[in-house]
Amino acid sequence: CWAVLMHFTKEEAKNAIRKMYDALNNDGRILMCIKTDENKTEEWVDFQNEKQAKVYFSFWKEEEINNFLHEIGFKDIKIWRYGNWLDCLARR
Repeated sequence: CWAVLMHFTKEEAKNAIRKMYDALNNDGRILMCIKTDENKTEEWVDFQNEKQAKVYFSFWKEEEINNFLHEIGFKDIKIWRYGNWLDCLARR
């Protein structure tokens, strides 16, 4: 799930991650990339296109996503940070 969940609200993303967990076989893995920002939790950004749409972004703290993945039941959670991105790998 690469750079997709950042366009969901956190509650929507949590629901999607729970569904992914349920869909995995035992020992199945999830890999996702989400945005992080120490100063923001969400924002709407103007996206220059023919519809002049705005694009939604949610931002996660590393500890926040780590705690949530543990809460669901994921194991062997690894999180790498680079710039304003968090890559997360976890095993069911």
